[in-house]
Amino acid sequence: MGTQMDHLDAAQQHGIVQAVRAKLMNDFGHLISIADVTTTVVSDREQISLSRALAALAVRRITGWSNEVAAACVVDGEGDRGIDAIALVDQHLYLVQAKWQNKGTAGFGQRDALQLVDGLRKLWNGRYPRFNARIQALEPLLRPVLSRPHPQVTFVLALMGDGMLHPNTYLEISDAQEDLQPLVINCRVLHRSALRSEAERPSQGADYTVRLPFDTVIPVNSAGGAPAYMGLLKAHSIANLYDGFGDRLVHPSLCPLLAAPSEVARHRAVELMARGSLVYSNGITLVGDSVDVAGNTMDVQRAQIVNGAQTTTALHSLGPRALRDLAAAHVPVRVISLQPAA
Repeated sequence: MGTQMDHLDAAQQHGIVQAVRAKLMNDFGHLISIADVTTTVVSDREQISLSRALAALAVRRITGWSNEVAAACVVDGEGDRGIDAIALVDQHLYLVQAKWQNKGTAGFGQRDALQLVDGLRKLWNGRYPRFNARIQALEPLLRPVLSRPHPQVTFVLALMGDGMLHPNTYLEISDAQEDLQPLVINCRVLHRSALRSEAERPSQGADYTVRLPFDTVIPVNSAGGAPAYMGLLKAHSIANLYDGFGDRLVHPSLCPLLAAPSEVARHRAVELMARGSLVYSNGITLVGDSVDVAGNTMDVQRAQIVNGAQTTTALHSLGPRALRDLAAAHVPVRVISLQPAA
């Protein structure tokens, strides 16, 4: 468990809030319903609408699904038991709680954690009548997953705030891991800076190009004759890459691996980078629709990571300060074009 925090001044916070608000309204305003909301207070209705849209945005970031599919995952409402959205990816269950705050100071406290853990406990015990109709309708999908030998569950906290959680909040989630065995529980926090990067990302389905500033680029052989390259990329460039494109950069089959990196993964990354390079790791492999090379710079169209997702998120979680201290560290990166050689 854990997350990279953001520390911003008031003007920066306001700018992020406005950017994310605009994206939420543009992408999900027409897809999110508040027909069940009884209050007539305009500001309250807007707050609920933005919170639900934020839950959908979190699902989209985690899964890479379309706006329509992500919005359909929202289950917020009376009887949600602290669960605002539910996504199931390759037998891995994601339970989302979203907190919108107009000033960019939303938090997630111990009481919120207790509510979310209790919601998971009720799902695991099959107490679906305790939930609202949206969650009850998911019973045929959720029961088989939670009946597996070691069900994988990740709490996703989408917070329009700095992402800082009190140690007691983490303790409640850690206790849940112990109390709800054999469930395997992780926690992932999406704070306002991560939400901003999601808001700035190209729309689902749009073409995008990833630029890789290699120190050196070496052509290598690949199966099927597709162009392939190997090079060393600075560790901070990998972190920036993930910060800019997020989970959409990762192949959907690897999304379940993207829960907050463990302390072991982070410590291993630091240990290896302290040697000046991550040459002892397996590195990262990306595939793209096409690859254009100009000197040591490579443009990869619609790039996706197919190996090294955990290395990528571990580097990102170290934070800018740690990466600056390890400026000489490099990661071996292999790039394969899906477009056959001419």
